[in-house]
Amino acid sequence: MAKLRTGLTLALPIIANRLTLLLMLTLTIKTSFM
Repeated sequence: MAKLRTGLTLALPIIANRLTLLLMLTLTIKTSFM
């Protein structure tokens, strides 16, 4: 259980970075198409 929790805490920032990158990409694409 402890190992899983530490793995999740390590993976959360990476997932958040990926999500923010995707959001920024979609926003730039939308603005370029407007």
